[in-house]
Amino acid sequence: MDQDHLRNRIGIPLLMLVVLLAGIALVLFSVSRVLLTVSAGAAALLALLLAGFVLVVTSTLGQNRQVSARALGVALVVGLLGLTGAGVAAYQAGPRELQAEEHGSESEHGGESGSEGGGESSSEGGGESSSEGGGDSEGGGESSSEGGGESEEGSQSGGGELPEDALVWVAQDIEYAEAPQSAPAGEVTLALDNQGDIDHNVTIEELDVKVEAPAGEVTTQTLQVEPGTYRYYCSVPGHESSMSGEITFE
Repeated sequence: MDQDHLRNRIGIPLLMLVVLLAGIALVLFSVSRVLLTVSAGAAALLALLLAGFVLVVTSTLGQNRQVSARALGVALVVGLLGLTGAGVAAYQAGPRELQAEEHGSESEHGGESGSEGGGESSSEGGGESSSEGGGDSEGGGESSSEGGGESEEGSQSGGGELPEDALVWVAQDIEYAEAPQSAPAGEVTLALDNQGDIDHNVTIEELDVKVEAPAGEVTTQTLQVEPGTYRYYCSVPGHESSMSGEITFE
């Protein structure tokens, strides 16, 4: 009797509490993953629909006492499984990239500040820069001759054109639409043509190289590569699962 009493009054309530907390945590995780994966507008709409669905279900259950516990349990299990599946799929897809929204707001602020301060900077600094920098021709000649002749190996350069002999990765959305699979070893030029709306990169850890390109731009980098097979991927959070592969240098 003592064991039955202990199990019924303490064991079962504690087990129910643990199961309830685990279910709540699973629901919160799944919903958060889905909302972070879809677009901002779709996330707001889904949140409103989910809140409305919960209100309708609880109101219906409160007014209708004829719903059996078995039917309610089956409905909860099916709903939880569906929500969990959506959360797992969203977790594998990765969260949406927020950099595009940030870049958009920064560009707006940058345009406003440039229009407001452009005239002032040119009027105030124009005479000073010309008077100070015009006579210092010797220093300018030395810097151009010394710095222009030596190009640091592995430095990146951005531009709108792709070199003819470059190994080109084409980034679109959250994938590489095109990527090289093999190339001769030695001095190679890696190029990233970012045709998407968000920032991407090509990272090769074994070569300690990371070619980054903002949305709509092309970036190249030249370096020496030893023969071998190397893994590349996009290191932007959430992109590696769909943007990775291998390239062999012979």
